[in-house]
Amino acid sequence: MKKAFPAEFFYQLFALLIAFILVHALYVTLVRPQADVFLQQQAAEMQDNPDYVQQRSFYVVIKDYEQESCFVLMLWALAILAYKGRAVYLQQKLLE
Repeated sequence: MKKAFPAEFFYQLFALLIAFILVHALYVTLVRPQADVFLQQQAAEMQDNPDYVQQRSFYVVIKDYEQESCFVLMLWALAILAYKGRAVYLQQKLLE
């Protein structure tokens, strides 16, 4: 006898897929290009001025794959929390 997958499994699977697509698209279009431009500007400034103190940029801090995966997991966890919160709300509504 075949057992069907529960709806929660598919919700979590698609939530992970959507979170990955959204975060990766944001990284490809915004974060990594901005970080590259900033790093090139900083390198040029350090070439011209040896006393230059390099500045920090938010894009440079979050440009790596580890930070990208953290954002994906954060969005996935928030989606799961929203699903569980909705389930709790519906169960409490039944008790009223």
